[in-house]
Amino acid sequence: MSPCHSLRVPGAGCAALKFPCEVVVVALLLIVIRVNQQLAMEKKMILVMLGWLVVMTPVFGQATEDQVKPSRKERKEAKKEEMQAEMEGLMDLAEERSFVIDADFLLDRQSRQYLAAANNFVSISGDKIVIQTASPAGIGYNGLGGVTVVGRILDYQVTRSKNGKAINVTAQMTSLGMGNATMFITINGQESAQARLYGPWGRSLAFSGDIEPQGQSFRFRGQGVPF
Repeated sequence: MSPCHSLRVPGAGCAALKFPCEVVVVALLLIVIRVNQQLAMEKKMILVMLGWLVVMTPVFGQATEDQVKPSRKERKEAKKEEMQAEMEGLMDLAEERSFVIDADFLLDRQSRQYLAAANNFVSISGDKIVIQTASPAGIGYNGLGGVTVVGRILDYQVTRSKNGKAINVTAQMTSLGMGNATMFITINGQESAQARLYGPWGRSLAFSGDIEPQGQSFRFRGQGVPF
């Protein structure tokens, strides 16, 4: 016979239950197996969760990126609003008669384009208008290789195109050296403005470049003919 072990039952006083050693060993083995099964299940669950995280992380990352990155329609709407705000600001400059067009190019009557040197500009400030050409090739009439005309605005009108993408300015002016002339200004954006002068001699000259508020661009004004 195998030795027996006593197992005292709470509340049973001095009474005790006796089990063979084989029964105790089997019970302990069953307990160990059960614990190992639970640990194995927990390990499997952890591995499954880790695998799920590995698979789903790129998906969540893409979803977050899609939420942050604006769509094509949103970008288009944002650009449209930005352009509208820019045109409103340029409209204020035109109506306040306080801007300068710094020419990057000069265009003749046939719209042939010539690269402009520094200090080619059209300036409007209140009722005063200054038109200047300059060239490094010579001295000219203004000491800058060109001519500087200082005139007075007689009539000034500002309109906007139907689609709102262009601002048109018509200025009637007079000066002592040139007489009466007309200036047509088209503003399509801060970096796209053109001022075309039609003089009494039947020819025209256009200044194409950026438009800026008075006082925000440096330019040297040569000796001019006053109004």
